Amino acid sequence: MFDLVVYLRVDGVVGTVVDSYAQRSYATPTIARGLAARLSLRPLHVDGSPFALSELDYAAWDFVVAHDWITTTPPQIRIQTDIEVVEVEEGEVTYAEIQIPLTNTNTEELIAVLGSTEGSTLGAELAGIPEGDSIPGILIQFDLGVRNRRGTAATGTPTPVGDGTYSSSQVDALLVVKAGHSITAPAAEIIHGHRAAWITADGVYHASSDIPASAPGTLGITANAAEIAADVQVRVLGSMTEPTWAWTPGQPIYVGVGGALTQTPPAAGYIREIALAVTATTVLIRPMMPITLAA
Repeated sequence: MFDLVVYLRVDGVVGTVVDSYAQRSYATPTIARGLAARLSLRPLHVDGSPFALSELDYAAWDFVVAHDWITTTPPQIRIQTDIEVVEVEEGEVTYAEIQIPLTNTNTEELIAVLGSTEGSTLGAELAGIPEGDSIPGILIQFDLGVRNRRGTAATGTPTPVGDGTYSSSQVDALLVVKAGHSITAPAAEIIHGHRAAWITADGVYHASSDIPASAPGTLGITANAAEIAADVQVRVLGSMTEPTWAWTPGQPIYVGVGGALTQTPPAAGYIREIALAVTATTVLIRPMMPITLAA
């Protein structure tokens, strides 16, 4: 696979192609239609210093290459999956590198734009989407050249570009992969693992659907068992896996009596959905507003 390394000095949303010394380059990075490539972007600050890995910590990426600014028409190339951010070292410098796999560069939309010309300079845009959001946290635009082909060897059958909409399974996957938001607090009673947790000023209790006072403070699921005063890690957002679970995927999970988790809504007390079953053994923690039931 062809590896195209591009240094970009980023000023706001504008990415200027530079060399490894942060000096402007007047050569436009170029790929070829039908040639699988990996576009490796190394963003730099205006002063030439590389971005840190933490500055590129996004749940999802959306990369498009388009010949116009009309968002209602499909771009010529679109990549939304398998984009990775890694650290690479070159010389004595460490870069955060955004690796974009361009495995499909023979789209119907690209062929229509290139026609029989030698090639064209198109606009590229990379958007990083924060966890739990739909608005980009970072947006970088730059020019990208695409050369046409004289032959058809290994180009494959042209395919249309998708509309960029994430499916429900992709959304769930994005949320699961970014799991890890937790609160650590002392146990106010003997705590069992994988129970709904009620967090108060005194510490962590088991939440219970028959104790209405616990509803507002039910924030997550315990990740460990603990004796009184020992630390309890309560996962408040993201994924949790337990091999002994046997949930029905796609169905909500509720707070039960004594902190037990159940997929049957309680008939008394209050109802609070605390998670969604992603698989039989993995849940996506996402506490919803409690609903108090009539006495």
